[in-house]
Amino acid sequence: MIKISDAIKEIVHNNDQLLFGFHHQLLNLSQVARFIQPLVEARTQKSVQVSAILMNLSRMHPQLAQHQARPPQKFYIDKINIHTDLCAFTLVKTSQSHRDLNRMYSEIQKRDGFMTLTEGISEITTIVESENFGLAETWINAPLRLVNRDIASVGVVFHEKFIEVPGLLYMILQTLTMQHINIVELASTATEFIIYIDQKDIYLAFDTILSKFGKQRQVAI
Repeated sequence: MIKISDAIKEIVHNNDQLLFGFHHQLLNLSQVARFIQPLVEARTQKSVQVSAILMNLSRMHPQLAQHQARPPQKFYIDKINIHTDLCAFTLVKTSQSHRDLNRMYSEIQKRDGFMTLTEGISEITTIVESENFGLAETWINAPLRLVNRDIASVGVVFHEKFIEVPGLLYMILQTLTMQHINIVELASTATEFIIYIDQKDIYLAFDTILSKFGKQRQVAI
């Protein structure tokens, strides 16, 4: 079982913001102890008191202050696009719903349309263009749940060199959250990240992401 002190070292050394704060003596150790308590407990697999973390931080503080954060990596997106007039609905995941969705997908492909699926343990959420929503009502036998007829997507494409950067997708989501934009659904591939939101927010989301992460901005992470 990993020791508390070792867990703290791993957490701090893997977090450039914490390293920066310790190096420049900007941090309140009591607040840091409270902040990292759940992380320490997850690594040590046991309940850990804030006071124990604080004691270790106090002892380690001079050593941690000697470390400088790694030079920030510049993150930018290569492309951003939007897709409007979409509709989302959710089904209970069954063999029949899979068959119905496969039929619907084949028909939408013939129409050169858009359809994406997100499959969980017990549910499947499907997003299609609003003009094709009638196919779901016609071909799918199971009840359609949580239907949202007024969503849009904003998608970003980034270089594969950023795939291993921790917190990358979180940073994009945080930027939208600060604009009070509600996120309806998410999808991703290796170098693409698609965010589904209320249609009324689509241009605010587009401008926010482009302003923050456009290639000319070179945002440090």
